[in-house]
Amino acid sequence: MPTLLSDPTSTMYVVFGAMVVILGAMALRRQKKSDVITFAVGAVLLLILFLIDRAYESPREHVSRKLREMESASQARRYDDLFKHVSNDFKYKSLDKKALRERASVAEGYFPEGVRIWNVTRNNFKPMENGTIEQEFDVQPVNSPQFRYQCVGVFKQETDGEWRLITFRLYPVVSGDGKREEVTPPGL
Repeated sequence: MPTLLSDPTSTMYVVFGAMVVILGAMALRRQKKSDVITFAVGAVLLLILFLIDRAYESPREHVSRKLREMESASQARRYDDLFKHVSNDFKYKSLDKKALRERASVAEGYFPEGVRIWNVTRNNFKPMENGTIEQEFDVQPVNSPQFRYQCVGVFKQETDGEWRLITFRLYPVVSGDGKREEVTPPGL
């Protein structure tokens, strides 16, 4: 399904909605059969757009849902559920998925409430040429604002159709000098 239809912007809804309202006003005012038919076609197109949007999950929506599930799993201390969203091909610096899982077990003692993820927006989503996608978001351990980072998660669609995290980059939220340099959090 084309992303234009499976993940329409709010602007697209506004344009279609305004078109339907205008066509409806014209049909009501002139009361011609052709105007009523035009209004009905516009309303049906808006309904079809809505139904397609709800029926199909775009890659951006899929990754956004995965991030919400990862956040919930970390806060509920269900790390097996969290790591099912991490690819077996995961690499972060010298860490693979198994090593990251071990580090998460250690971090659980320091941050028992898990992590919070927010600012997962359409503007921070970027499809890449190599078949991966990048989603930027903010992440921090719950009740630990000193460890707040901007994270760029890189996701790849695997053979089962699921998008999974293959790596990430972390940046300080505010660097002061306007430069954006990647950082490594303590323990990684």
